[in-house]
Amino acid sequence: MAALLIFANETDAQESNNRRKYLPATLSAISASKEKLLAEIEAKDAADRARYLAAEAAPFIARWEADKAQAEADKAAAELRETESWLAQQQAMSSSLESLYASASGGYGGSGCSDAKSCIYDRESGNNPNATNGIGCYGIGQDCNGVLQSSCGANYACQDAYFNSYAADRYGSWEAAWSFWQANGWW
Repeated sequence: MAALLIFANETDAQESNNRRKYLPATLSAISASKEKLLAEIEAKDAADRARYLAAEAAPFIARWEADKAQAEADKAAAELRETESWLAQQQAMSSSLESLYASASGGYGGSGCSDAKSCIYDRESGNNPNATNGIGCYGIGQDCNGVLQSSCGANYACQDAYFNSYAADRYGSWEAAWSFWQANGWW
């Protein structure tokens, strides 16, 4: 039994030496495997967390983008209203200045009358439906072909309708007729 005990002690000693010899390499390999496994778990956890956060954040991001777009639309609408208000103020100021100029200059285009038609009527006849000039032209707009006197006589409304048609047919508008009159002294 003593021999067996010595053999067992020698075997135990040899195994102990082998363990001491191979144990650090084995522990190192186990530690490396453990580190690799932990790194893989952390990477998987990080990817899972990223997917989870992306899924959780998506509605908030969509809402933020919608709010941002609405804010931009509201800002553009406010700028448009501000521009329209400014334009209305400018137009009102322009109208006021035109009225002021008209009253200071004596009326439409500095003529003393309120519009192109009244300027022509004033220059041609003094706005008198019975007026006749030196060459026989008749009425508020001085018709020279004789048609007006025979068809309308001194009826102001009839003469006005006749000259409205004449101005539109020949010149396209009263303003164009007045421009022609100013350049030529007749129409």
